[in-house]
Amino acid sequence: MQPFRVNDSMANFFTLQDSANLYNSVMTLWEQYRDVLPVRSVTLKYESLITDIEGTMRPILEFLELEWNEDLLSYSDTAQQRSRIKTPSYNQVIQPLYRDADGRWMRYQDKMAEILTILKPWMDRYGYDTRTIE
Repeated sequence: MQPFRVNDSMANFFTLQDSANLYNSVMTLWEQYRDVLPVRSVTLKYESLITDIEGTMRPILEFLELEWNEDLLSYSDTAQQRSRIKTPSYNQVIQPLYRDADGRWMRYQDKMAEILTILKPWMDRYGYDTRTIE
């Protein structure tokens, strides 16, 4: 959804097949690392964040050994006080959390049919609805 310049990383995203294969490889490697190395991690689902920001953030803060701060709920104010935000989605940083992206992939389901077999195990593992692709 963003225009990126081609570089070594972006070269993996010329086709959906390449993108799905890279995602599968990276996630498989991550899980292997997590299983054998003393890596502390926490999993966050964006969908949980947009439906319950405080309930999603509290376990993350606990993981990071940080205290809850009500200012976290006013992240937009904090972002607007910064002089510059360096991200391709800078204009979205000050916007409220939104559900527009939730399920967006389903609009392209017919185009993604060839890669859903690669992604479905990850969707199942991380609790995403796969009823429409079975």
